[in-house]
Amino acid sequence: NTIVLISRYLIHHDEKNWENPFTYNPERFIKLKHDQWSFIPFGGGNHACPGRFYAIFVVKLLISQILRNYNVKT
Repeated sequence: NTIVLISRYLIHHDEKNWENPFTYNPERFIKLKHDQWSFIPFGGGNHACPGRFYAIFVVKLLISQILRNYNVKT
């Protein structure tokens, strides 16, 4: 009768897995050489978010719409 909870906040801010974990740095995800469980935005295993594939699809759709309708410069 034990409940075990995993804190995503602590996993995503663990200095063992991430360099400067409290600094906003989206480039850190370009080369993911981390343990598969060091970044779990949608959970994992049997209890993973059922809408995760839809969420990823919507983000891709949003990016494609931005690139089609605007002149984006890096």
